[in-house]
Amino acid sequence: MISTECDAPPVAYSNEEFSKAVQIVTQNQKCSTSYIQRQMGIGYNRAARIVEQLQADGYVSAADHVGRREILTTSGPTSNAPDTSSESTQMTIQDWLESGDTGASVRAIVAHLTGIGESTGIYPSDAADFGRCERMLATVPGLRPELHRMTEINDYWAALVPQWDAIRGSSDQTAMIKTIVQPIEERDPGHIPLGEDAHMRTGSKITFKASGVKAKRNHMKPDPEFDAARDKVNSVAAEELRQFIERFERLEAEKKDITDGQKEVMAEAKGRGYDTKVLRKIMPIRKRDANDLAEEQAVMDLYMSALGMV
Repeated sequence: MISTECDAPPVAYSNEEFSKAVQIVTQNQKCSTSYIQRQMGIGYNRAARIVEQLQADGYVSAADHVGRREILTTSGPTSNAPDTSSESTQMTIQDWLESGDTGASVRAIVAHLTGIGESTGIYPSDAADFGRCERMLATVPGLRPELHRMTEINDYWAALVPQWDAIRGSSDQTAMIKTIVQPIEERDPGHIPLGEDAHMRTGSKITFKASGVKAKRNHMKPDPEFDAARDKVNSVAAEELRQFIERFERLEAEKKDITDGQKEVMAEAKGRGYDTKVLRKIMPIRKRDANDLAEEQAVMDLYMSALGMV
């Protein structure tokens, strides 16, 4: 009997599941399909696909004659800080940053923990950002043990890092992240809400630490100059925002005038007996190259002739 197992489609797994498997294997120094299946609570076929990918990515060796696999990487170096001095580690980080699967929050992690690039303090704001951070931490596992140092940057990271594992296991990561950062956004003077799921920020870096600000202000006298400077920053941002909106609204009005004018032209042509559907088809044809158009028409005539349509 011929087996059809090879015809079955491969079992898919998510990036979050693969990142979790990398963490399990590198931290516990154990790997087998059944072990991954038990630890992650997933099906055998999915676990097998993840183990195959772990081998392909160099995390584990091929199985020996009794099915055992050697773990080829650890959760991190033995020192208290990630070893980013070696050329191979630097290349791994640099390759990741140039891969395209990155974002501002990933670059903030790399900058603060390794000194590569400029630290902006930007944090993962939704599931997509968080997923990119997780994939980077899986690719450069030496950075994960140092993730706690991100709490030094601002209150956003200080709130997110202790909940990192919970976010990773959440079925709605975006909602959980928003729940965590919303109280901080409400206290952050640099955060300007614009409506549902929309905001803007003053400045290019996020350094807000509410605890430090409160400790100082509780012992400060009212400072009119400080309040005036803060109000000026907010008013400048609001004025710039208003200018963008007004420019867009003017363009919208111009676009409506143009659309109305086109309708009037077509209505006049129809009143003179012209077929407006044909006119609309002719206009895009006029924009095309004559040679390309002739070639396409020749192929179309050939096909129609073959089908007995002409």
